[in-house]
Amino acid sequence: MSPQQTNYNAGSKAELICTSNSIKSSPNQWQWYHNSNRLSSINDRYLISNLTRENMGMYQCCYITSSSDLNGCCAQTQIHVISMSYVVFFFLSFNDS
Repeated sequence: MSPQQTNYNAGSKAELICTSNSIKSSPNQWQWYHNSNRLSSINDRYLISNLTRENMGMYQCCYITSSSDLNGCCAQTQIHVISMSYVVFFFLSFNDS
């Protein structure tokens, strides 16, 4: 993940993917955070299927290779959810009496 901000439309989906270029052995598990709050996913991917403004903020992924290495390496990205544009038409009818 890159540290840049990414814009998404409300209602769309976002898939965050974390990879490691390390020569070390594959990580035992991944840990995800949203605005410093731990998320339940332990995979290298985190999917948000219906983005809302509550999903905005900083996302971090960290890989854990052992119990003593709780946050071995972390990457982060910022998500910004923008509102979808809606065009609303009003039809008024007038009665001439």
